[in-house]
Amino acid sequence: TGAGKDFDYPNDGIVGALKACIDLYPKKYMAQPRDITFYMGWDYFDLYVDEWGDRQTAAGDQAMETGVARPYKGFQVKYAPVLDSTAGVAAYGAPILMSNPKNMVYGVFEDVSIEPDRVPKAFRTDWIIGMETDQDFENETAFVACFPDATHP
Repeated sequence: TGAGKDFDYPNDGIVGALKACIDLYPKKYMAQPRDITFYMGWDYFDLYVDEWGDRQTAAGDQAMETGVARPYKGFQVKYAPVLDSTAGVAAYGAPILMSNPKNMVYGVFEDVSIEPDRVPKAFRTDWIIGMETDQDFENETAFVACFPDATHP
């Protein structure tokens, strides 16, 4: 969780988890909610779309027809396939991340290599690209990782 706080959301579905993330997110970085995004794996994303789909409204119909998540209180909600693999966080389960995408930084460092892999019989050359990369948050206080408890998806 952000700022070293314990996290356990109330048992009111995925919306409860999003509310808890918002409560933990530093308010000084919330000036523009549309600039902040919730990132989640497929299980949580699917639950969120289903919660919209349960509504007897045009928005509910659209959620079920398109599978597109509507913003929650102005914050974008996006599926992040990388969060389906919980390697490295398996002890906590799948996280829900809340951050401004502009706060996420990445880079390519050294040892960039390009090697040919020639397959003469197929008249084909594949190019293998290798590199050292890294990613982080520019401002680590403007980021929340929520780990809902194991009784949910």
